[in-house]
Amino acid sequence: MRRTFRQAASVAVLAALVALTGCASIPTSGGVNAGQVATGEESVEVDVVASGPVAGSSPEQIVSGFVDAAASPRNNYQTARLFLTPAFAEEWTPDAGATVDRIASRQYVELDENSWRIQAEPVAGLTETGEYDDTVSASRVTLDYELTQVAGEWRISRAPQGVLVDDAIFDIAFAQYPLYFYDPTLSYLVPDVRWFARRESTQTSIVRELLRGPAEWLAPGVTSAIPDGLRLDPGAVPVEARVAEIALTGDVTDDLRTLQLIELQFQESLGAVRGIEDVHLRINGADDEIPDLALDVPQLNPRVDPRTVVYRDGEFGYLSTSAQQVTRIDGVSAAVESLQPLDAAVGRDGEEVAVLAESGAWIVRSGDEAELLDERDGLATPAIDGFGIVWTATDRRADEIAWFAPDGSRGIVSTPWAEDAGIAALSVSRDGTRLLVLIQTDDGTQLEVASIARASEVDLPDALGGRLALTAVDGTARDVAWLGPSTVASLTTAPDGDTIVVTQDVGGTSTTRAGPEDGREIVGGNTVREARILTEGGDLDQQSGVAWQVRSTGIDFVASQQG
Repeated sequence: MRRTFRQAASVAVLAALVALTGCASIPTSGGVNAGQVATGEESVEVDVVASGPVAGSSPEQIVSGFVDAAASPRNNYQTARLFLTPAFAEEWTPDAGATVDRIASRQYVELDENSWRIQAEPVAGLTETGEYDDTVSASRVTLDYELTQVAGEWRISRAPQGVLVDDAIFDIAFAQYPLYFYDPTLSYLVPDVRWFARRESTQTSIVRELLRGPAEWLAPGVTSAIPDGLRLDPGAVPVEARVAEIALTGDVTDDLRTLQLIELQFQESLGAVRGIEDVHLRINGADDEIPDLALDVPQLNPRVDPRTVVYRDGEFGYLSTSAQQVTRIDGVSAAVESLQPLDAAVGRDGEEVAVLAESGAWIVRSGDEAELLDERDGLATPAIDGFGIVWTATDRRADEIAWFAPDGSRGIVSTPWAEDAGIAALSVSRDGTRLLVLIQTDDGTQLEVASIARASEVDLPDALGGRLALTAVDGTARDVAWLGPSTVASLTTAPDGDTIVVTQDVGGTSTTRAGPEDGREIVGGNTVREARILTEGGDLDQQSGVAWQVRSTGIDFVASQQG
């Protein structure tokens, strides 16, 4: 027997939760109060309402009830475990991962009296480490369940580890949390976005994953102050008076700055957990207080000049807040203008500019003459990182990217992308650890990010480490931008001519919306709302409410900025 199944109770719960998500929290105790948008941990205020098994339920109702209840992690999935035999309730590991599907496409199939199968169409998945993947195959997957009777009632004796969750309630049952690591110079905090079930022990999951280390794709580009072999003992992180108590054992240095960096990693990574304001580390039983860092504190997403860098009427510089004039940049604007630039990227403090001209890619450094770096055909607008290294790529070969350092050294890094594709746009994160690219293929555009492995001590690119595929869109690739430490955007022209803007958290979900007509370039600012899009006609648009509003006109190009 095959059927598409949805219990009436589940529909009602789903509708109520979706209507409330993002506009108010759901109190589980106390009086009636005005709700506010909650940030961080919501395990107390927001929960998927789950019901236990009803006496006399059929095997199909037990299986479907279990799946519904597994969306609620409260009390270590206490309600979901009621659908299991006592023995399997001890064996089932909900944290083994998650398959995210669409409930409307979910089908329940009876194999025999004791066996049922769910056929699901996945839209995303979570690994056991909380890494989100929305590029999973859409091919149907099968999940098998075996049942037996316990005291005359059907219970599940075998089921897949992990959970199956409907995408409409995924971000109610789970929340994203940035785990923080460092760039190799220990100057910046680098987010590694993970997803964990909303429950009372989220802080324990975060600490365990920090001890395990960064995601595989990110690891070549970052480092951790937390030494290998450090263990959480006991294996939980209690919270007392809004302070997370973290007890660790293992070999660790007594260097004060290293201990401060370790503590800062835990503080920042637990900062999104509701109810936690500070952390207290106890290492090998020692209860000494670690003073906060006061000097050389690693930064998260260094700020850029809030003014947009533009080229208009032969002048290169900062567009005034009134959008009436361009303020030229001392030491670089004249040299940039002499190249008759087509596009550019501005380095740290505005003292160096990577320029795309008809003759190729150039570097302009304050006080120096412009230098031609790359004469290849089909160049994308060059990127520049915080070390002053210029990155170039072409629309002919996506499998290699060139770099050019201030000391005159240069090289080619191989990439994980196909040779027959082309790179339409690229940008380096402000912490210098990740390279964002928009690839043009025969099938459309593919947004991807890769970690940058650098040679020790000299900060020169050594290789591209792991890669993370993001959103694919049909159409013609235009541009990419970093909008924040873990938020990126891509600009694509759809086959019907519409402008498509995709905003995505690296390691998280994406949002697709329409952009201004004929959009061709996108740059970021200091917040996601500061993204600006330039059209083919020279209009500079910024989002206002749900629409795009023209802020300036007559602009030839806009330039990205490093912090």
